[in-house]
Amino acid sequence: MKKQMLLVRFLPITILILSGITLYSQKTDQNRIRKDIIYLASDKLAGRKAGSAGADSAALFIASEFNHAGLKAFGKNYMQDFDMPVGIIKSENNTLQISGINYKLNEDFTPLSFSSNDKLEAEVVFAGYGRIKAKDTLGIDDFKGADLKGKWVMLLAGTSAKTGSYNQSLERNKALDAKDKGAAGVLILSLENRLPSEEEERSGSSSGIPVIYLNLKLTTILLKVAGVNPDSLNRQIKEGKKFNSIVVPVKVSANVILTEKMAKISNVIGYLEGCDSILKKQYLVIGAHYDHLGMGGPNSGSRTPDEIAVHYGADDNASGTSAVIEMAYLLKQNNIRPRRSIIFVAFTAEELGLIGSKYFVKNPPVQLKNMDAFINFDMIGRLNNKTNGLVIGGSGTSAESERIINNCKGKKHKLNVKLNPDGFGPSDHASFYISNIPVFFLTTGAHDDYHTPRDVWSKINFKGMMKIIDFSEGLILNIVNRDSMLTYRESGPKKEENSQMSYKVTLGILPDVTGTSNEGLRVDGVRKDGPAERGGIKKGDVIIQMNGKPVKNIYEYMHRLNQLEPGQTVTVDVLRNGKKVILLIQL
Repeated sequence: MKKQMLLVRFLPITILILSGITLYSQKTDQNRIRKDIIYLASDKLAGRKAGSAGADSAALFIASEFNHAGLKAFGKNYMQDFDMPVGIIKSENNTLQISGINYKLNEDFTPLSFSSNDKLEAEVVFAGYGRIKAKDTLGIDDFKGADLKGKWVMLLAGTSAKTGSYNQSLERNKALDAKDKGAAGVLILSLENRLPSEEEERSGSSSGIPVIYLNLKLTTILLKVAGVNPDSLNRQIKEGKKFNSIVVPVKVSANVILTEKMAKISNVIGYLEGCDSILKKQYLVIGAHYDHLGMGGPNSGSRTPDEIAVHYGADDNASGTSAVIEMAYLLKQNNIRPRRSIIFVAFTAEELGLIGSKYFVKNPPVQLKNMDAFINFDMIGRLNNKTNGLVIGGSGTSAESERIINNCKGKKHKLNVKLNPDGFGPSDHASFYISNIPVFFLTTGAHDDYHTPRDVWSKINFKGMMKIIDFSEGLILNIVNRDSMLTYRESGPKKEENSQMSYKVTLGILPDVTGTSNEGLRVDGVRKDGPAERGGIKKGDVIIQMNGKPVKNIYEYMHRLNQLEPGQTVTVDVLRNGKKVILLIQL
């Protein structure tokens, strides 16, 4: 059934049942906010993970609220649909044969999600853990002296510090190192009696060679054939000693067949047209992300990854979503006629890397140059009644922002407003800031329940939210009724790389973290005065090589970056308007 058909059927049900009322007040309605958050953070929606049925229900609910509030849609409905990879489908025809013996898929072995689709029959070399970060291996390089060209390389899972534990990014990096050394395929040896779960295995771009994870039974068999004694192996692990590469007298044949599993996900967009015949062609965007972490689990972003339970996300970010809905009611039903038009948007897949807001900015319903500013609500539900602290990020992203915020502050709100001038941050406003749009990021901050199943609706400070929404209404009206647009200015770095990883060097770009192609890494932003800008890299370039080594995707880019040293001069090959350009970059 098509989503628009579902929406039509869903509207009256939502108004009468989910919202629980049929006639709304024209003032800020605490009961309406409460009902919205209770529904969005319910067991029924199961954590609203992007691509899930719960997230789809949340999107339909938000769309129905936009409709009831009187917002217009840009198209047939309020949905901005697009596809997102959510996993990998492993064909039943995946095979593994060792010395003529066939083994069972998902029982004895599994191809990892970043494996290439390939057939390979080759000899095998054991090389310990392979080359990993020095801090994990005391600087030991288990590949040293090994002839891997055209062969399978067997590598122990995990690190000497955490033997056997599956970590997707770590195993990917080891596979990329092995490929650089000439290996044709990688066999990951598990020292635990399990294979990676679906939750641990996110989809991702191919590493370029087949990578297969083996269970403890096969690990034991292959180590014995290699002449490696488990007791001495454990002793080497504990002592952090180097492994000597060993040619294993077996032949391994495998056929890897993976396809990407896609899901349709949606941003929800509505708008209120301005009353000024000229200024109504300019837009203030008000937004919040509505997705969360689903049931949690490994690699979900949960702070309790071993706990599989509904991550309700009442504060993160049912609170922000309800504020966007409430603002639509306030501005439309109070017959406030803003001079500029206002776009209201609920973003999907923020938790997976700002995917929804990045898609919106790249596929905007109006031209970006006509967007005056973006106001982002993310976690505004835990106002501390003692400190009344509200943080507003992005106060330096326009020449007028700080003055506008100060004009809205007053005793009636009883808010202790603290300003952060930087435009970049861990939420959807980053997508707008790197597109040269002034941003305002409102939040009451993180807390102990952040990204855990304990972020529940009963802990929301609803009276505190009323204060913030009241304050925000003044902020919004100040912006939309100005005579001229805000004057954008850069404030703070246009963040680069992955902040969760440690690098000795930085290139100074914002990479396209959502890209899944294997044709290079697109540059979404360039930091002012960073190595990339000084060396001539521009927004929109596609990096295809660094120091002569291929960069096919975000993962290879991060891997290459981690191999570089401060002060080093490197060549970076980029595609610019379809033509190859070679640049020299000093780090």
